[in-house]
Order: sequence, then C-alpha cells, then structure tokens
Amino acid sequence: MKTTLLLSGFSGLLLFATSAAAQDPARPATPSQSFPPTVEEPEDLRLEPGSVVHSSDAAELGRLIGSRRTASGQLELVVRGLDGRFRAVPAENVSQTGQSVTVGWTDAQFKAAPVLPPPPAN
Repeated sequence: MKTTLLLSGFSGLLLFATSAAAQDPARPATPSQSFPPTVEEPEDLRLEPGSVVHSSDAAELGRLIGSRRTASGQLELVVRGLDGRFRAVPAENVSQTGQSVTVGWTDAQFKAAPVLPPPPAN
C-alpha cells in the first residue's frame, strides 16, 4: 500500500515537472539529454540518488544520479561512473542491499554503454 502511494506520488511529481518543462521554451525537451534528480523506483526498492551502484559481477560502477524513460518507455537508471561519465543502465534485475544498488549489467557492459551528456545545472 505504501509503495503504491509512493509511486503514485512520484508519478504525479514527474508528470507535473514534465508539463512544466514542456512550457519553458528555454529548456530543451529532449528526454535523452536530461534526467530528473529523483529516482523512479522499480518494484519495491527505495533508491536514493548518491547510492553506490555495483555491477552483476560485483564491480563498483559509480553513483546513482537519477532515472529516465527511453522513447520506448523502458525505465533506466542514470549512473555517474567512476570515470565521471554518465551512462544509463536498464532498471531490470536491480537489487538493493542497504544503500548499495546492484544492476543486471556487468562492468564491461556498463563501460560499453553510450555516454550521456551531463544533466543541466539547476
């Protein structure tokens, strides 16, 4: 019940933020180039920006920055890698232990993913 209420609240917040951004002509509307600082949570996880992200092969990938949806609607987690670059990881097969997040990708898959531009400064 709490999870449903929280997800509904996040969805409403994201919809409000999306409509506000669409009305601001100075802000680019390309979803692949921006992502919110909040995290849309898959399943019953409580993901926090700044959490350490590990690969499926136990390598530390970096820190969780936010989330975004692809054009096809797939949820992705945006991670700032140890190299300082931003990459998106599918939110499938994500698990959490305390503040540590483990994604379904290996370290090699993460490093091979396209680099995203940094999020716009607030």
